[in-house]
Amino acid sequence: MSKKKKDDKKENGSLQDQLIAQGFDTKEQIPQPKKEKKRTHNDMPQDSITNKNVFHKTRLPEDTRKALKKSENAFDNFSLKLNKAARFETNKKKFEFFRANRGKVDFKPKSHFGDIDFKELSKHHKQTIDALNLKTTCQPLEIDWRLIIGLGNESVYETSMTLHHIYGIPYIPASAVKGVVRSWIITELFDNIETQAIQDAGFCDIFGCPKKIKEQESHYKEDRQGKIWFFDAFPTSAPKIEADIMNPHYGDYYRGEKPPADYLSPVLIHFLTVKDTSFQFVFGIKEDIKASELKTDNQPKTKLIFDSKNQPIKLKNENGEIKELSMESSLLEITEVWLQKALTEHGVGAKTAVGYGYMKGSAS
Repeated sequence: MSKKKKDDKKENGSLQDQLIAQGFDTKEQIPQPKKEKKRTHNDMPQDSITNKNVFHKTRLPEDTRKALKKSENAFDNFSLKLNKAARFETNKKKFEFFRANRGKVDFKPKSHFGDIDFKELSKHHKQTIDALNLKTTCQPLEIDWRLIIGLGNESVYETSMTLHHIYGIPYIPASAVKGVVRSWIITELFDNIETQAIQDAGFCDIFGCPKKIKEQESHYKEDRQGKIWFFDAFPTSAPKIEADIMNPHYGDYYRGEKPPADYLSPVLIHFLTVKDTSFQFVFGIKEDIKASELKTDNQPKTKLIFDSKNQPIKLKNENGEIKELSMESSLLEITEVWLQKALTEHGVGAKTAVGYGYMKGSAS
């Protein structure tokens, strides 16, 4: 050891001496650096994919299966796990993500999304939207019971679920959000007649409208682009995914093969749902305008400030304050109210008629 290094060591002392000088009496009391533990298959929720013993049941390439079995890293992307590494049951000749026998669950998918920080993801999503120089509104709403998005999407299973192609998380596409709000307004205010809706200036400015539908001209008598921008709704916390069932009893009857009778056996169809999760709904506009500024000669200028009983709609905000819509309300405020009403009174996604897809909100 050089003379300089010896002098430095003598002057500074060892790390142990320095820590003892700071108040640690013995070596055992000195805090040790935490070793980062690698996540292994055994640390993950055990299901049909994260369990090494069932990789052979997937239809992944052989070299991929071998690499996964040797690897200490587990699946972090739920979409890849569910769809790309689907489990094939040879005896039934079909892919399955859930199986139960006599009330005992043999296997089921368990939601795991790696190291995603959902609060940071939601924050980043909002910041990206703000970079578009829009005036935005952010509305968090929670699933009241269970939510089904993308049930009929293409899949190796009989049913499917909409999952983000990068993060692998369930989300609500912007098209679904816009569609359900638009549909609910047509149902509530225009007797479910679209040709009446496109004659309303506020409706056309929010959602856009064609020049005409079935020979009925729209309010502006031209193709109109909507002013409100709708965005995908991301979860603000780790979603909880659970399997559910449909139980059709008379499949042979519906196929026209046999008459309905008690001897027909029910056929369980499993599908995936999301529960106990809040979503962040974001929408915006470049230049917000008031309802009174809409260009129309008709009175009232728009029906969207009223409910189905022709009463002004009231909105309760997060602070419990009640605000009543009027002709001085902006398109952004009107959209916020109807988004809450649509998601809490009608729901979004599949099977809303039997209680799925409803949100907890504060619209009244």
